[in-house]
Amino acid sequence: MKAQIGNILYQALLRNGLTQKAVAIETKMSNSTINNYTNNGRIRPTEAVDVADVVDDSEFSMQLGHLFLGVIKNFTGDRFVRSLPSVNDFDEIEEAQEKRAYVENGIQAILASGTPLTQEERARLKSFSLEKLDSTVMDLTLLTMIAEKLNVTLMELFADRMPYYKEQHYMRKDEQVWHKDSH
Repeated sequence: MKAQIGNILYQALLRNGLTQKAVAIETKMSNSTINNYTNNGRIRPTEAVDVADVVDDSEFSMQLGHLFLGVIKNFTGDRFVRSLPSVNDFDEIEEAQEKRAYVENGIQAILASGTPLTQEERARLKSFSLEKLDSTVMDLTLLTMIAEKLNVTLMELFADRMPYYKEQHYMRKDEQVWHKDSH
């Protein structure tokens, strides 16, 4: 599978003050190859990982993960100003909507029920899950921006937290951990 990453690569280069030439040198790819990717040439996942390692940008990495693996990514639209105070305000709104949907849809009872879902329960659970998704993606967006302010990537924050997750048995002890130098 190959994907076009031109716009997201261009935006990541701008955010990080990088040139195509610098990325080419660090990835040991030709200038024309990086230029091709920036102009929407198709890229393989392995080369995309190499580029992401050099660019070292959480938003870019999430967008690549979304393109190649279908994982959730952060919000990138122009609905809100990309500033921490603005995103934090939106995060509070989304969390309030999630909590309201949880109560209004009787989600606790639906999740506790051992019987098959009725059509009405399915609709209420779906309504709540969409609000939960909005809140989760906004959380991810806020975390990405906080990591950026800390001058680290979201992946680095997660790797830093992994020992705690293992200690709490949220993650298996043998779980592999992403590390910037492991690619």
